[in-house]
Parts: sequence; structure tokens; C-alpha cells
Amino acid sequence: MTSLPTRKEKKRKVESEKTISKEKKAEEKNLLLSSIVENSDDAIIGKSLDGTITSWNNGAERIYGYNSAEVIGKSIQILAPPSGRKEITGILKRIRAGEQIQHYQTKRLRKDGTEIDVSLTISPIRNKEGKIFGASTIARDITERKKAEDLLRKSEVKFRTVADFTYDWEYWIAPDGYMIYVSPSCKRVTGYDVNEFIKDPKLLTRIVHPEDKAIVGPHFDLISSEELHAIDFRIITRDGKTRWISHSCKAVFDDNGKWIGRRANNRDITERKKMEQALSVSLEESKRSASEISALLNSSKAVLQNQEFPDSARAIFDSAKELIGATAGYVALLSDNGRENEVLFLDSGGLPCTVDPSLPMPIRGLRAEAYNSGKVAVENNFNKNKWMKLMPDGHVQLENVLFAPLMIQQRPVGVIGLANKPSGFVKRDAEMAMAFGEIASVALANSKMLEMLEENEKELRKHSEHLEELVEERTKQLKDSERMATIGQTAAMVGHDIRNPLQAITGDVYLAKTELASIPESEEKKSALESLQEIEKNIDYINKIVADLQDFARPLNPHAEEADLKLIIDELLKKNGLPENVKVSVKVETEAKKVMADCTFINRIMYNLVNNAVQAMPNGGGLTIRIYKEANDTVISVKDTGAGIPESVKGKLFTPMFTTKAKGQGFGLVVIKRMTEALGGTVTFESQEGKGTTFKVRLPPSQKR
Repeated sequence: MTSLPTRKEKKRKVESEKTISKEKKAEEKNLLLSSIVENSDDAIIGKSLDGTITSWNNGAERIYGYNSAEVIGKSIQILAPPSGRKEITGILKRIRAGEQIQHYQTKRLRKDGTEIDVSLTISPIRNKEGKIFGASTIARDITERKKAEDLLRKSEVKFRTVADFTYDWEYWIAPDGYMIYVSPSCKRVTGYDVNEFIKDPKLLTRIVHPEDKAIVGPHFDLISSEELHAIDFRIITRDGKTRWISHSCKAVFDDNGKWIGRRANNRDITERKKMEQALSVSLEESKRSASEISALLNSSKAVLQNQEFPDSARAIFDSAKELIGATAGYVALLSDNGRENEVLFLDSGGLPCTVDPSLPMPIRGLRAEAYNSGKVAVENNFNKNKWMKLMPDGHVQLENVLFAPLMIQQRPVGVIGLANKPSGFVKRDAEMAMAFGEIASVALANSKMLEMLEENEKELRKHSEHLEELVEERTKQLKDSERMATIGQTAAMVGHDIRNPLQAITGDVYLAKTELASIPESEEKKSALESLQEIEKNIDYINKIVADLQDFARPLNPHAEEADLKLIIDELLKKNGLPENVKVSVKVETEAKKVMADCTFINRIMYNLVNNAVQAMPNGGGLTIRIYKEANDTVISVKDTGAGIPESVKGKLFTPMFTTKAKGQGFGLVVIKRMTEALGGTVTFESQEGKGTTFKVRLPPSQKR
């Protein structure tokens, strides 16, 4: 049977483990110290009492130019200039006497023979018995600092003379914290006069804004740095106002490297800060407006893309939820009897919900307010509201809710519900929710109209079999007419509701650019200008989308007038410009220069053709525009050297909502076709993949139209 260890054995084991642990820690400490010494930027040199070099780190090699193999075992005198040999002998004598020498400034020689200024800290090294057996030297290259000090002394009188008349507030602080000089501008900036600062060394710290004291404190305590530091902070002036100061300072040293004070410059930047804050607010507002327009545009596009209302409603709801920042919600329609909500879909936002969404919701509480008033209803403290008791068991936990009614002919037909926005709903959220509700109302009316048309079509076929071909054609015309009417209403609404905020954004961008012009050049200003230019590009792009949508939907009634095709092309290219990597060639035959046609239509056709050609050449190429006569017709030819059109999509090219581009709505070519046909002409194209595309608009003589 194995005996258990005794208490003494356990104690010896513990002490042994402690000894091993101490030795390991001592070894790690020695390795750490060795690494610090070897990689220090300063020269760290070990030498014996007779001056023989015994150790040499990387910092010494960098400062003096010798590697360790070249100096170890040699006398330290190789680093001294001829005039400094006796000096080194004296230093060694002081070390042998046990003296420590700190921040001793002198001259030394590099390997290449150049003299440098160094600051030396030399300490004797003792053994365990306290006997001195060597010395360690820490040397720092202060050549550049010495030059700066000489320059500072020469400019001291000039500094004070200039500071007395400068618009900035200047001062000089002595090592004891007292100001030995304050420029007269201090009173203009702070409200306190020169003598108050000179008599009270703590006044400067006291007037710093409480919220900025943590920033300024360490900066004011800096006493040994040679570098220029700059910070912005606020002060409280004598009359209680808050002003922004840009503060920079520089430590000043005497000939011996001793710190003798600090020079500081304080510039009043209050107005600049106000302008920066105003510009920031303006840019944020512009970005928010751009996001709102994009969300509304996507929702309007959903109306055109989806025939079924649930599909349109989901797309509109998702845009509203993302823009406003809600995390949950639903879309519901009013039942035929007007007493209940019939939920189309429910988004719980990831929260548990055991209520069956297919069950009708009674029209009561906050929903009833939205239905009865026809306006948005909001409650930001729903969980403590009286309506909370009406919630069924298992319902999503609600912190805040918003209901936007769907209205058709001033009668409520449904509701968009949003809930659980982390920061709560604001007035702007209600306004945007109402806009999304109006778009959803248009989508619902469009869907109902399409359903009605489909039912009418079925009835017509049932009762008019003997006129099947005629009925089919007339029904198609009726369906297209009704669809175009609905799209026309949507286009009018989109044009009105989008262009108004676009004008406001354009104005905001103009004001922001005007304000930026008065701000000094900086990276922030450059970044802000780039953001404004990007917003302007997106405004132009949204305008083009609205124009294409309206041109696609509205009835076209061209006005016959004399159109100068050469002038239209020249003005178009001058106004819109072309990328630098696109080379253009324009040739207009004299007999084809003028034509009887609507100038607005011609300009729109040319703009879309040129725009399409440029987009087909993202890497640059050639654009050729020719106008000529052919069999009494006027032919407009626009040719590009782009990638060409694949055979698989050529048959769909003039189909509404079809596009091969990553960015676009698919109305550009449709508008060209409609306007050309309204002028009595035709549009055709020829394309070969890899070689480019040519579009030809053929306009007959006016008497043939």
C-alpha cells in the first residue's frame, strides 16, 4: 500500500515550485529588459572603468554609425572629437567616484566624421557588494533640437513684437505656471484683460468649458515636448458666452536643454464651428431627403411592376419600414362591412407572436382613430396606454405604434401599421407614412381596376363569340387605355410629389455649396463638396426617371414647327457634355438640317439616344451622329462602338420596364418609340455583339404624316 506524503514533503514541494516560478519570472524579466535595451531609439552603451566599450545596442549603431563589432573592446575615446578627449577622462573620473551624470550636453563624432550634439545620462554600475565595476551611458541625439533653440532665441524679440499686434490671443508661460507675457487680444477673445491672466495662473484652466476640461488638462500639463500640438476646445467668456478656441503650443528650452516655458497661440474659431455645424446639419438633411425620395420612387415603381396588390403592398411596406426605422408591422384591408381589418401579411420583427394573422381584427382603439380621421395616428408609449388592454393574448409586444390609412376617393379602405421603432416615431415619420399610404392606395386602385378589366374581358368573350377578334382587339385597347390612365395618374403624382422635394434639395445643395466656399480648404471641405456633387448627380438621374415615366404615360400631341436639327444637337451636347473617353463625330447634311416636327419631341428623342449610346461605352469609344435625306425621309442615325445588344434580348428592347442595365427603369427606348411614332416616323436598330449598335429614327415629310 502506497503511503501518503507527509506535511514536510508537501511543504518542500510547494517551496520548490515557488523557487522554479521565481526563476522563470526572473528569466522572463531579464529577456524583456534585454529586448527593451536592444531596441531602444537611444544609444545605450556599457563600458568598463577605463573607458573600454563592453556593450553596444541598435540605437547606438543608428546614432554613431558603428556596428557593435567595430567598437566593442575599443576605447570610448573614438566617439570624442579632438577637443573632447580630456572631457571623457574627467567623466570617467567622476564615475569612478560614484557620481551620476544626468542630461549632460556635449559634442560627439560619428563614424563618417560629422559632429553631433548629444544629451548623456551616465550612471555607475555596481556589483552585489556595492563596488563600482563599470558604467552605462544613455545618449540621445539632440542636434536638431539645438538648432531649434538657437532659432528660437533669435526670434524671441520678433515673436513678442508681432504678438502685440496679432488678432490671435498669444501668451508665454514660465515653468512655475505663471504667464510672463499675454497679448492684448486676450480681452477681445475672453473678456479678461492681460493683468488678470498674469496675476492668476489658474484663470486659463477655469475658463475652459466643463465638458472640455478632460481634453485640455493633459495638454496644459505638457512641460517637456518640443513638438507643436493643436486642439480645439470651448471656453466660457467673462459675459458667460461660449466660444471655440483652436489652441497650439510649443515648449521652449534654454541652451542647456532645460525647459524654460511654453509659447501658445489661441485662435477664435467660433464662427467657423457654427458654419461647420450648420453645413453638417444641411448635408444630413439632404442625405435624408435623398433617402426618402429613393424609397418613394421604389414604392411607385412597385405599383407599375405588380398587378396583384399583395405584391405591391409588401414592397411598399418594406420601403416604409426601412426608411422610418420600424421593426414590425402589417398591411390590412377594411372588410366589406367596414367593421374589421383583414390582414394581408404580418411582420413581427423577430418577436414571438402566436396570434393567427388570418383572424379579422376589430376596428377599435388607435386603428379606429386612423380610419375615422383619415390621418396618421401615433402612440409612442403604447404599453402604458388604455388600448393595451384590448390586445389579444400572444400578440407581439408593442412599445410604440403608427397607423397610416389607405384612402380611395376620400374613403378609408385599409391601413399600414408600423411598430417598435427604437427611438420612437416623430412628425416626419408620420408625414412619410402618409405618403407611403397614398402610394399603396394608388396600387390598390390600380389592382382593382385591372381585376375589373379582366372580368369585363371574360364577359365580352362570353357574349360576343362571333366578334372574337374584334372584341379581343377592343378589349386590349380598353385595358391599355385604362392601364395608361392609371399609370398617368401615378406619373402625375410621382412627378408632383418627387419634384417638389427635389427643388428643395437643389436649393439646399446650392446653399451648402455657397457656405462651403467661405470655409478654408481642408479634407472635410473636399469630402463635403464630393458628397454635394454626388447628390446633384442623383437629382439629375431622378429627374430623368420622372420625365421618362411621364413621357411614357401621358398622351402625346406633337406641335408641328420648324426644328433645326443641327442646333438641337449642338445645344444638347453643350448642355449635357460627354465623358472625356467618348469621342463624338457629328455630320448634318444641309438639305436635312431642318424638319417640320415638334422640337420638344426631337430634343427628347436625341437626348435618350445619346444617353443610351454613352452608357453602352463605359470604357470609352466613338459616338457618331449623322442626319441625312433618304427617299425624301429625314434619317437621324446614332452609332456607338459599345458592347452591342445580345440576340436574346433584341425582341424585348422596346418593351416597357425591360432594361439590360443595372441602373434604369426601362422607359428610355419606349419613350423614343412613342414620340417617333407620334411624329409619324419609325425607329429601328442594328447591332452586333462586340462591335456596337446603330439606332435610326426615320421621319417622313410633313405632308405624309
